[in-house]
Amino acid sequence: MACKKFVVTLMPLTLLLLWCSPVLASTTGKVAGIVTNGETGEPLQGATIRIEGTRIATEADSDGEFYVINLPVGVYTVSVSMMGYETMIIKNTRVLMDLTTPVEFVINPSPVNLGKSVTVVAQRPAILRDRTSSGAIVTRDEIAYMANARNITTVMSNMTGTVVDADSSMHVRGGRQGSVTYFFDGFSVQDPFNGDLGMRIVPDALEELTLTSGGLAPEYGEALSGVVNAITREGGQQFRGRVKMYDGSTHGYNVDEGKYEDLSRVSDHSMMMDLSGPLLRIGDRMMSFFGAAEYHTSDGYLPHSKNELFSGVGKLVMFPTMNTKLTFNSSYYFQDRQRYVHRDHNGFSYDFNLDGLGKIEKEALLLGVKGNYTKSASTVISISANHFRTSTKQAPEHIFDLHWSEWPGYSEDEDGIYNGTIDDSNYNRAQEYLQIGFTAGDDYYPYYMERTASYYGTKFSVLSQLDKFNQLKFGGDIRRYKLEWDNRQFFNEQPYGETYDYRPWYGSAYLQDKIELNDMVVNVGLRLDYFHSDVEFWNNPITKDFRKHTKGKVQWSPRLGISHPVSESAVLHFNYGYLFQPAQANLMYTNLSSRLDTGYPLIGNPDLDPEKTVYFELGWTQVINDGLRLNVTTYYKDIKNMIGAREVVDGNLNHYTVFTNSDYGSCKGFDVALASLNRGLFNWSLGYSYMIAKGNASDPYEWYYDYYTVEGDERPPVPSREYPLSYDQRHNLTVVSDFRVGRGEKLDVLGWTVPDAWGVNLLGRYGSGMAFTKTSVVGDRLGSLNGERMPYTFRCDLRFNKNFYLTQEASSFFSFFVEVENLFDRRNVVDVYSATGEPDDDAFLALNVNSPDYEQEKRLYELMAKDPQNYDHPRQIRVGMEFNF
Repeated sequence: MACKKFVVTLMPLTLLLLWCSPVLASTTGKVAGIVTNGETGEPLQGATIRIEGTRIATEADSDGEFYVINLPVGVYTVSVSMMGYETMIIKNTRVLMDLTTPVEFVINPSPVNLGKSVTVVAQRPAILRDRTSSGAIVTRDEIAYMANARNITTVMSNMTGTVVDADSSMHVRGGRQGSVTYFFDGFSVQDPFNGDLGMRIVPDALEELTLTSGGLAPEYGEALSGVVNAITREGGQQFRGRVKMYDGSTHGYNVDEGKYEDLSRVSDHSMMMDLSGPLLRIGDRMMSFFGAAEYHTSDGYLPHSKNELFSGVGKLVMFPTMNTKLTFNSSYYFQDRQRYVHRDHNGFSYDFNLDGLGKIEKEALLLGVKGNYTKSASTVISISANHFRTSTKQAPEHIFDLHWSEWPGYSEDEDGIYNGTIDDSNYNRAQEYLQIGFTAGDDYYPYYMERTASYYGTKFSVLSQLDKFNQLKFGGDIRRYKLEWDNRQFFNEQPYGETYDYRPWYGSAYLQDKIELNDMVVNVGLRLDYFHSDVEFWNNPITKDFRKHTKGKVQWSPRLGISHPVSESAVLHFNYGYLFQPAQANLMYTNLSSRLDTGYPLIGNPDLDPEKTVYFELGWTQVINDGLRLNVTTYYKDIKNMIGAREVVDGNLNHYTVFTNSDYGSCKGFDVALASLNRGLFNWSLGYSYMIAKGNASDPYEWYYDYYTVEGDERPPVPSREYPLSYDQRHNLTVVSDFRVGRGEKLDVLGWTVPDAWGVNLLGRYGSGMAFTKTSVVGDRLGSLNGERMPYTFRCDLRFNKNFYLTQEASSFFSFFVEVENLFDRRNVVDVYSATGEPDDDAFLALNVNSPDYEQEKRLYELMAKDPQNYDHPRQIRVGMEFNF
């Protein structure tokens, strides 16, 4: 029914696009510059500027100035022509998202009959003078040769201000897990249950990947710490394609011996292909396409961790009228992954019973249509509609296709109360490992979870260059979500879980003005966010007097960013603003039926206020001797209304926990980035971050697990001030070096001519130890909260490639490559046992030294303590071939 409604809504919108409107925000940039006479220096009014390969053209005004707005990110050839002057062509002009690319034409008079033209290759500006925010931009060319670009998280982990924890969750400038918002081709692809990325984005299919960590423009919301924009490529006038495949090896972990084995192949195979080009041409209008697909399978280095995934992306661009552009987007992702956990939260291990761990399936789909209507050279109207769906399922592997109510051993009495035997025959220690906690035989992890989050949304924006100084933009969007959750846990005779289906609303509107003056650029605006959980819940989960309905939450976010070009080689920028993010769905909707018969009842709160960040930032960019670019940025963030669980006790001394806006935190630090600009054989960059991330809790469940569930008088005191958070990594250093010999370039080393068309990219990353809380063997806190530090981490990744060209065209070649992650096979510690501070000693072996079965059980205690997930992955080598045409 919902799908029919969406189609009915989409049809008139599409018809509207065909004759009047659209361009989606957040995927385009601007080109601006001046045309002057090379002999006199005078501006040339009326010169025609064209974006080659498109129908886009404009004329210079009386001051010789011009601009082209709403260009999709990518690389273009820009030309200028004028009667009586030579034609000038500038190739490789890169347009970046939300930024202005400067282009200057200096042309000389030339007799008409000569038809003289001048062609130059554009260089990427050393300084982005109109950028008032901070973050990092990675383009298609940089991704192609990057040492560790298997997914966008590894790409972004090399950017300043980012921290990746033991669970592979990314934190940006002190934000919790889930506080980064993801957009794919302008559409939100967030999983509202936990705030994570809801689908795989293939780096090889991208034109540009951007992380904005400070100074968000008003058009961006739903984020407390950063926004990620991933933009796929568009098809051009020529057919282009690529086929890429590799085979991998690594050091597998042997659970029976508790050690890593020698390097060997682990069925790590991947194939990726893409194709783009024209589909249809009508006059000077063209329909083009881009498509990419990826298949990957791997047994992994951990036991029971086979992973199989498929992802595909497609983009179709057409021009129904001279002023209208339609873009159709689609992306699909499916993953089937075996689950491995060395030791679960109850202390059980399935290392001798790996089939009992179960598996996880993920699936996601994105469909969207967006269009541009160029009302004039200075105004573009846009509208879009899309559907996004992401789902996750976890269950025992041998009964994965069965619903929990169909599991063997499940039954209910006449009142619908569980009286089965699942908990009797599963999740029990095997007799031979009774004291240690290993399971065996037919035992399996009795957990079922299936969740689906989807939404239908529409978005519009108007972009208008009011004059040469002011670019006004306003717009908004609205989404209707559908959240489905089905979960059961059969760990005891009272299985816990719930099933629900809720449909919240989200909407936003914004207004911003980009003021570009000669000596200053100002981004100023205001954003409105609206969220409504749209559900009824009990006023008191114990007395249940009456039910009440949630109210919508409205938040206003002012934003200000200023960039001041001090000189041709130096820019100062400042920004200030408010950020808001709605609560994650699992914190709002958990146990709204108020079931209190479990051991430690935990109840969601659909009336939670959005979490809030107030930030400011100051940065300086300086070009040094035309060969180096230095950027220094300092920032401070005050984070309020963070969500945490808290205890409630009624008059009858009944206890339960509920999520409230009771947590808080702050983050301050500075980032330093230094990069070479010589664009020769050898290029390098260095990024250093110093950050202090503090708060009273690292995640919403911390109080529940670390305070509330601790029995008796042994509960530690609840924090009354800020402490280092678990992802507080004070020092982070990334160094990237790239040595590349281009096609046809000659290089002599000690009289030997080195072959051309090859390169090496080497990446090194250092991170100081993250914080943890020291405890006794039985879990009592020793010292202050997160007062201890884990060991530092250091890793090097490498990529080598050699190209073999088939024709004179640079776009047709074979490429042989070798990729190595963790080059020196270093065992980097990412987690430790709180009692010892060590990754492979939980202190229980020493505790049981007087046991009569000590010698017999010693090996088992050691294997239990050796958790391979306390370390980063070992060395991985991939050897592959790529064919471009």
